[in-house]
Amino acid sequence: PGAEPVLNGLYVPVGDSHIDTHTRIEHNAPPGRSRELFRGIAAGHGHGVYDGLVVVAKNAIKTDSGQQVANLLLSPTAEMNAKPELEIYNDDVRCSHGAATGALDDSALFYLQSRGIGRVAAKRLLTYGFASAALQQIHFSDLRELINKRLDSRLRAAIGEE
Repeated sequence: PGAEPVLNGLYVPVGDSHIDTHTRIEHNAPPGRSRELFRGIAAGHGHGVYDGLVVVAKNAIKTDSGQQVANLLLSPTAEMNAKPELEIYNDDVRCSHGAATGALDDSALFYLQSRGIGRVAAKRLLTYGFASAALQQIHFSDLRELINKRLDSRLRAAIGEE
């Protein structure tokens, strides 16, 4: 009773890499609350998968659950698959889920370039901004800094440097 799991993730398949992310949250007692926020960024021939399941049992009334997954494709050969799922066995819940996949906005790239930022730097800036939704959830500054460095390294490999 009263469980409140929070799952946040960032996956960045670049080159020929493949990353699978599978989650499962089971609400078996009232009241429960869960949140999932995942961001994926794929480049090259990278392939990413998010498959998340939230199960709400018959007696888990007043459950409040939300799943959100968003993916960014940085190349035409990159691929992302997102499948957030809900299994709900009672009527007294508030549950939502959503998934979106897209590319960088050309007008945003143009805007940054018109302000003197090079195309590669503009792509990295917009991509980092997309990832920041997941990164901001990391409360330990040393861990957040380490992940930022790894993300920066992967983005340099995926997008390039100026």
